[in-house]
Amino acid sequence: AFYMLSFVRYFLIIALFGITLSLKATHNRAGEITYKLISCYTYSITLTTYTDDGPSIADRCELTIHFGDGDSCIASRENGIAGCPTASLGVIIKPYFKKNVYSCTHTYSGMGSFKIYMFDRNRNSGVINIPNSVNQPFYIESLLVIGAKPNNSSVLTIMPIDEAAFMKCFYHNPGAYDIDGDSLSYEITTCKGEDPLTSQIGITIPGYSYPYSGASGVFSIDSLNGTLAWCAPQQVGEFNIAIIIKEWRKLSC
Repeated sequence: AFYMLSFVRYFLIIALFGITLSLKATHNRAGEITYKLISCYTYSITLTTYTDDGPSIADRCELTIHFGDGDSCIASRENGIAGCPTASLGVIIKPYFKKNVYSCTHTYSGMGSFKIYMFDRNRNSGVINIPNSVNQPFYIESLLVIGAKPNNSSVLTIMPIDEAAFMKCFYHNPGAYDIDGDSLSYEITTCKGEDPLTSQIGITIPGYSYPYSGASGVFSIDSLNGTLAWCAPQQVGEFNIAIIIKEWRKLSC
């Protein structure tokens, strides 16, 4: 028998060839939250975001990471050269795209399940499958389960920014592995954000839809190896999707 240990919600931005980038005062595109055990109940928590970069683009020298136990920290960006008053500038990974890394160390009071999350008002505009995306906040989360045995999140080796071609099969794999030797499974899920009527965060974005693959097409993920297949994209533009990567550990006899 196995039990689920934790999950990482991995947000992927897919850009279909032929789009024109519109650089406005928005920025969040994709990201993930991972964590690593330091000792006992103390964890290093890392937030990685992928954002627009350019003139008049919103930028975050600092972001707040919520630990899921009522506590939080303001984390300074730590990758790239110095430039912000108390942080670094991030790293340009290709024209108009930037990778940003923030981290905090936190000690929990004991065992339990904790939803670690980040919430930011600025999501990039023009996402096809998120209605009025420029006004929909960007939200990412990761579940940490602290038990009797050490637990680290899965490690993701492929950046969640990819490009597809119109009417051609598209494939993406996050390149995840688990340093504890736990088994991994993969699911497609909805992107989360805020309900504009209630201001509740961490819920499925109102009006969110999965990318359309045509009447006889395929939009699915291999639950065992994590390869996402989209056969085939029907519309040029940008799309946001979310993948849950779950860790599974065998119960002791």
